Amino acid sequence: MNTNQPRRLSRVAYASLLIIALLTLALVSPRGRAFAQQILNFFTKTTETSFPVVPYDQPAMPTTTVAVNPVPAYASDDVNLCGMTLATTYSASLCQLANVEAQLGFPIKTFAPTSLTLTSLAVDSSAHSIQLGFSMSSGISLQIMQGVGEFPEPESPLDLVPANAVQESQVGGYPAEMVAGGFIQPVGSDQFVWDPTVGDIVSLRWKEEERWFEIIKTGHPEQNPMTEADVIALAENLVTLSSDTTTLSLNLDQRAGFDIRELSMVPDGFRLLAAGHNDYVDTEVSLLYRNGAGNDLSLIQVLSANAAPYTLAERFGENITITPVQVGSVNGSYVVRDDGFQAVVWEVDGIRIELFYGWDPYTDTGQRLDQQDMLRIAGSLK
Repeated sequence: MNTNQPRRLSRVAYASLLIIALLTLALVSPRGRAFAQQILNFFTKTTETSFPVVPYDQPAMPTTTVAVNPVPAYASDDVNLCGMTLATTYSASLCQLANVEAQLGFPIKTFAPTSLTLTSLAVDSSAHSIQLGFSMSSGISLQIMQGVGEFPEPESPLDLVPANAVQESQVGGYPAEMVAGGFIQPVGSDQFVWDPTVGDIVSLRWKEEERWFEIIKTGHPEQNPMTEADVIALAENLVTLSSDTTTLSLNLDQRAGFDIRELSMVPDGFRLLAAGHNDYVDTEVSLLYRNGAGNDLSLIQVLSANAAPYTLAERFGENITITPVQVGSVNGSYVVRDDGFQAVVWEVDGIRIELFYGWDPYTDTGQRLDQQDMLRIAGSLK
């Protein structure tokens, strides 16, 4: 496994005088000590700046096959509920994903109207949290996550933050923390290491009573860059979304240029968690289905004319087994990598489609799909 993409996102350089002032406040007053104690709990901290990559050749884990069944029918016949045209009426999962405020039980906040384009939406109603992704014409990407209660527990060492990377800050009258850097795996290394400069990234966390928030900024264009102060200003000027459900419409099919297809069969316990565009290719759309056991089922659709050509080895690595298969009435490929990762790749009506099944090695519970079920799921696309 080799990646230069961090999961923990941030890059900060904050004025030393402000840090000293905050630390002085924390030492001299009970309110200040409470302030300091509170901000120390936003990120989960570690004293380590590196840790070993989980090897693919771990001891074999007992596995179980997950049953695959139809997606439950959606209660409404209104396929335009979220301001988008769906190819089917069997579930309208994308509409349910967008119509989330009632599920979450709190008003959703987002950035004040600017030149931002909503590119992704992820909802975890069981954890009462939501994540919105935006892109800017300058090349900057922004995410805002929010929920109720405590910040999510880290699922792996990648979610931890070195304590010395945390900077103290404020959002309005609320204490906040910023973090610089992220864990990456350098080429040829068997370690993840903390890089304080990767991606020119800023991560800002704070709480407002029982509500928690996190803003993540990536990218640092030469023209119109966004500073740490700019990120704080975004946080201080969040607005509450309108009750109009179309506010969260991703306009997936309109931007992609084709009708977005959904899966009508998924493994038991899986539901649509997130949907979004590739930040750089509007005609590429991703749908993410997930269960509560660390397993992901990802569906990518892209206009073939706009898709970069590749070989399966370039896409999935050299250590793969490729089996020619039929997906419905068209030819496709079933791919299995040495680490167990599975994929089905095919093309229909000028759209290249990729279906992936994988899991987080740190939270793996051994749930697997066999080739037959992967093909059943792929064939259920409508």
